[in-house]
Amino acid sequence: PAGERARMDFGEQRCEEGLVVHLTSILLWHSRHLWVCAQDHRLDSEEACRAIHRFTCKVGGRPRTLVIDQDSVFVTEVSGTATFKDFLTEQDLRPWVCGKGDPESKGAMENTVKYVRSSYFSARRIASIEEAWRTPPAWNRRANRRIHQGTYKIPQVEFEDRERAAPRPMLPSFYEAAPPGLKEVSIDSQPYVPCRSARHPVPWDMCHAKACHRAIGPKPHTCDGRRRH
Repeated sequence: PAGERARMDFGEQRCEEGLVVHLTSILLWHSRHLWVCAQDHRLDSEEACRAIHRFTCKVGGRPRTLVIDQDSVFVTEVSGTATFKDFLTEQDLRPWVCGKGDPESKGAMENTVKYVRSSYFSARRIASIEEAWRTPPAWNRRANRRIHQGTYKIPQVEFEDRERAAPRPMLPSFYEAAPPGLKEVSIDSQPYVPCRSARHPVPWDMCHAKACHRAIGPKPHTCDGRRRH
């Protein structure tokens, strides 16, 4: 059903002069609406959370299920981390790792990455990571307005007609690009930050320093004075 599933996959492309571009693609399964971003290194757990949140901002809502390839490095290096699990809880997302024996979902993921490589990279020479950051949004808009070879429908039209209103409403997230509402607090000789009616532990090296604090739902988040989580 519309708004139910989004599929996340990763790939890399070697360009000129040794540049390696790491791709992140997220596909709304019902409409085949695609979102792609690029960077010069593999995603860590916080960057993955920010990428997913950027995607939900782009489409205007949260899917119910996030589908990930079992073979992806993401599963072993990111999805098992406390950071990613906290994000799933914060956003009420249900993870689904598709297995090797699921050719339908696995094929869709592989085809998405293959499509980005063949359509985006084959038509341009990427000489710098700045260019890889700058050009995907315009290409993405064009790609979503072309007839999808699997459904024979236009993803942007399907998204606007059937899926835009289907995802659940947005929730605030600690992983917003510029998270609002961070409150500055002072930490004394004891490694605790007061929040509501409780005290939450922080590392000892944050004692006698300033920190930034924000509670989102039941989960408190604390950063150091440089906004590092």
